[in-house]
Amino acid sequence: QNYPVLGRLIATRIDFWVEATTEFLQRLKADLSEIQQVFQSEELGTEDNRTREKVFPITNSPLGKVIQIKSNLSDPHNRGRCVIALTFESGLKLVYKPKDLGLEVAYNQFLDWCNQHFSGDWEQGTTGSQ
Repeated sequence: QNYPVLGRLIATRIDFWVEATTEFLQRLKADLSEIQQVFQSEELGTEDNRTREKVFPITNSPLGKVIQIKSNLSDPHNRGRCVIALTFESGLKLVYKPKDLGLEVAYNQFLDWCNQHFSGDWEQGTTGSQ
């Protein structure tokens, strides 16, 4: 009662957190089979030219459970949403960005086109558009 503005601010932050977390969990559930399919592809298990390490720890086994979640990896935006990093039992690490990744997908397609038509190695990542 002594700090009504602070109370409203805390309630708003809690509402935003619940909304963002619910959205993240719903998207993860909806996209899990596609994630499994994409990251079990043998084609993605390539070496990084600089470090000689696997770019993705690809296995033919299921992803397994999520064993680690790191949240708040970016400044909050759009009602408290921020970047989240996931680690699965298989060792696969993914970064969830709560925004439309259409531009990144188009950029990676452009780099793929450059790799097909020009000499050189235009590095690109694997990006889901959802």
